[in-house]
Amino acid sequence: MRASTKPRVVIMDLDKQQSATNWLARRPAMLPKIMLWNEETDMEALRVFAPQWMVVDTDSRTRMAQELNGFFKRSGLPVVMLVPDSFV
Repeated sequence: MRASTKPRVVIMDLDKQQSATNWLARRPAMLPKIMLWNEETDMEALRVFAPQWMVVDTDSRTRMAQELNGFFKRSGLPVVMLVPDSFV
C-alpha cells in the first residue's frame, strides 16, 4: 500500500541517522500526510490521526531486535530490510 492511496501512516524514527525524519521533512506537502512519532509528538494529535499503518525505522544493532519483539508480535505485516538502503 502506498501513502498516495491516503492510508493514515505514522513513522517512528529510532535510528541515530534520523533518515526517515529527514525524508519526511523533504516530502512534498501536496501528498497525503504522514505523521512523525517522536518524543515531541502530541499524543492527543496522534490519537485523533488514528494511524492505520506504522513504519518503524531502526538501526541495525542486535539488541534492537529484542526491544522490537513486542512490535513484531502485534504487527500484521513486519518487513525487515536486510541490506541498508537510503530514502530517495
